[in-house]
Amino acid sequence: MNIDSELEAFSDVIERNGNAIMQRAMAQVLESRYDAGDVSLAAKYHTRFLKKVLPVFPAILSISCEAVCGNKEKTIGIGAALTLFVEASNIHDDIIDQTFDKHKRKTTFAKFGSAIALLAGDLILVQAALYLAKECETLPNDQRSEIIDLTYKALAEISKSAAMETKMQRKFNISPPDYLEVVRLRASVPQIHCMIGGILGGGTKKMISYLGKYGKIYGVVGTVIDEFMDLHDYNKFSNRLKNECVPLPVLYSLKNAAIKEEIIPLLNKFAISKKEHDSLVVAVLGSEEVRNLQKETLQRLTTQINNIEKELVKSSARGDLLTLNKVVERLLCNIG
Repeated sequence: MNIDSELEAFSDVIERNGNAIMQRAMAQVLESRYDAGDVSLAAKYHTRFLKKVLPVFPAILSISCEAVCGNKEKTIGIGAALTLFVEASNIHDDIIDQTFDKHKRKTTFAKFGSAIALLAGDLILVQAALYLAKECETLPNDQRSEIIDLTYKALAEISKSAAMETKMQRKFNISPPDYLEVVRLRASVPQIHCMIGGILGGGTKKMISYLGKYGKIYGVVGTVIDEFMDLHDYNKFSNRLKNECVPLPVLYSLKNAAIKEEIIPLLNKFAISKKEHDSLVVAVLGSEEVRNLQKETLQRLTTQINNIEKELVKSSARGDLLTLNKVVERLLCNIG
């Protein structure tokens, strides 16, 4: 199977398992009976675009529920609430990072300004909290308590990661382990989606714990791939150089004295031409440190794939999890 076919299979798994949750989440914002003027317009502007985004986190929530022999229909309401939490965070992140374009469209921050975008994110955050509480009302007390606790834990870790990242903006002396801690904290999002899927499916504590480990590794590996993709993308790299922390592969390559001497003069300008960017990418990807990052991440993913085959009974859910990991593995092997 070639990479295009694998990516098509990946998209099929995500859409088949995540679309119902994404549609429910969008409806909560687009069909709200409350009118906050420009703030509502901004919230709806952001939400309408979600129909063009692959619902990855909703999908792994649904698959995790099915993996423990649960009915994935039970995940739609809770999943919609979790999706709103994520999207509120995304709006806030775009303000912090000064991101003007995403997925070939202006961000809410770029279109409405930071003040309105901030309020739109807050509005969606409140909707998420209220909807989560509503959807949890019919659950057993232990499930309700655990889901609310996991959600709050994830929000705390996302906030912590964002705060840590703001201290890394426009700095090149960041140690890779420090940035990897940011990545690890971000991975709490897929982690709790998998765990909550297991809870809603009635899984044992052992299986819920296993699914959480799956989600954490999936989140870390996926973010590392995103870091490589941001390195390759001239526009994303330029914005990160100006307003954020440079991609993780750059931090690894700076451990190499010769490469550091070559690329630091480019980085210190905080503006880079397309030709300079091309040269920088070649230098970064040529470092042994970056190749080791790929190898270590790939090993983590290979272990994950073996664990899926060992821990989960044969089912469509296990097949879907393996498909997601196999495609991510292929991307990781070819991203350098």
